[in-house]
Amino acid sequence: MGKAISKISYLKGLAEGAGLKANDTRDKLVLGLIDSFKLLAEEMEELEDQLDDEVQANERIRTMFEVFEHIGRMSGSLEEDDEYEDEYDDEYDEEDDEESEEDDDDFAAFMRRTKQKK
Repeated sequence: MGKAISKISYLKGLAEGAGLKANDTRDKLVLGLIDSFKLLAEEMEELEDQLDDEVQANERIRTMFEVFEHIGRMSGSLEEDDEYEDEYDDEYDEEDDEESEEDDDDFAAFMRRTKQKK
């Protein structure tokens, strides 16, 4: 149990020990606030647990990546992959340029048709 939850439980015990009743307006307010704080503290604790899990998962992924990177260097395959990526990037850039020119031509044709209709 986290510090916040234990302190809120302590406050709830104090409120019950003080004889706060749910039928008095002020007592209802105090008891409601204590219950709300408890819910918030529980949610906060749950989020902290989720964050810890995410951090641990990221650390495992980073470690695995470093191991694979090391294996790649040892086998020499990383250098080959870099060459392949360069070739792929060049081909992709050329295709992208051609598509961009086609898009420009399509737009220009569309604009001409629009002007002719007017």
